Amino acid sequence: MILDGRCGAHPVRVVIRPPPVIPGIAEINIKVEGAGVRRVTALPVFWAAGKKGAPPPDVAQLVPGETNRYSAELWLMAPGAYSVLVNVEADDGGGELIVPVNAVATVRRDMPPVMGVVLSAMATLLFVLAVRLTGAAFSDALTEPGGAPAQGARLAAWMGSGIAFVVIAGGVTGGKLWWDRVDRDYRNNRLYQPLPVTADIRNEREVDVLRLRVDNTGRNARFWSPVIPDHGKMMHLFLLREPEQDVFAHLHPVQRNGTTFECVVPPVPPGRYAVIADVTHESGFAQTLTANVEVKQTGSRIAYSLPRTNTGAATTAPGTASDPFCSTPVANVANVNWYQTPDPDDSWHVGNRAGLGQPAAGGERRCPLDGGFTLVWEDSAPLVATREVSLRFRVLAPDGSPAKLEPYIGMFGHAAVRRADGKVFAHLHPVGTVSMAAQQAFERRDQRDALARPPAGSSTNSATLSMAKPHAQGSVESVTFPYEFPQPGRYRIWVQVKVSGRPLTGLFEAEIP
Repeated sequence: MILDGRCGAHPVRVVIRPPPVIPGIAEINIKVEGAGVRRVTALPVFWAAGKKGAPPPDVAQLVPGETNRYSAELWLMAPGAYSVLVNVEADDGGGELIVPVNAVATVRRDMPPVMGVVLSAMATLLFVLAVRLTGAAFSDALTEPGGAPAQGARLAAWMGSGIAFVVIAGGVTGGKLWWDRVDRDYRNNRLYQPLPVTADIRNEREVDVLRLRVDNTGRNARFWSPVIPDHGKMMHLFLLREPEQDVFAHLHPVQRNGTTFECVVPPVPPGRYAVIADVTHESGFAQTLTANVEVKQTGSRIAYSLPRTNTGAATTAPGTASDPFCSTPVANVANVNWYQTPDPDDSWHVGNRAGLGQPAAGGERRCPLDGGFTLVWEDSAPLVATREVSLRFRVLAPDGSPAKLEPYIGMFGHAAVRRADGKVFAHLHPVGTVSMAAQQAFERRDQRDALARPPAGSSTNSATLSMAKPHAQGSVESVTFPYEFPQPGRYRIWVQVKVSGRPLTGLFEAEIP
């Protein structure tokens, strides 16, 4: 999890690496800009417990050899949604930043074989010693020093040893049965698995509609609760054609009921598509849902009403657009009696025009966009797995001048990152990878807790709570996405910006060592 924000007047970048098992230790790295920083602390707050149930904050230590980078280790004791409160104490007062984090167990670790052998040998030794000591307690322990064993002492020793053997063996067996039950509960109920999701497409009033249904029955109910809007959308859904990954759609379904979402299928070519959907729950827990769907030769009138192709010429062929455009113009041209109106922020991209490789030192890479625009990926630090980096992009107008980027869905840009094998996917914003809705949910929770507590008087902390801005305003000439590639491999990066009222999508590829 990465978040760029501010603690008072100090720009801060927070990187949190959650543990794969719960309870577990999360690593947190905090970079603080500006002078006068005296102390940096981090406090994990569990949603169900609130601040009143949180432990004392951990003091982040300055990383050796660094002047403004701090690190700490945080215990996450229960699965669910946490907010990490990063507090910067500085000469100018400092401030506090909320960083939402998911704590879920994603792996089941086996004991290393060597440790298993060592522990088994020690347990066997303790078992034998316990049995022998019990037998001695019934015989030798009752004999006077220097005296002969009493009659029947040997029999008593055997009986004592036998009783000890039965009791200890019973305890070991009971402990094994108990541990097997705990292990089954962990595997079946506590180990996080993506919720089962089904996706299908049907035609309603000459419009193809994608329906996504979440199975929240049985054990799945613990991972599903009411969802809240993020950037004004109940769900951010991505369609990616497989295996080519040459078609990309960013859609925003409406919620039909607690577990069903629907959206209009854009005019994309037929094929098998991966469906990837981001949702945020009321508890601040954010998760990604996945499914697959087959898009057939569409019968939707929207597909035959495209206003232009990548060359700007009119077309009647379905699915030939090679750059995205807002769905509202399509709706106006199609003149369809909509079963469901497309979201005005839906956009899509058809085509495989990608800038390959990452920018060379001091250089840049370019990807052509529709309308003669060009997306430029500027020079960045070397891209290496598990190392944070800033991905910086700008757009050039047809005449080569810098183009003004306008807010698109509350941000100056959006990006999606996916590894070639589909095992890694991330939805990026200029503030990082966290859910803004989750951050706002924790902010509201903290405000309610503060109202429920009496004034703290003179001991009130003067630090101010800071959140990343949920909505961008005005215009800029470049956009930066902080990210950390979690694993090596070949990645595709889709970058979405809005220029002259129209969303545009650029595509890059990079090999991450």
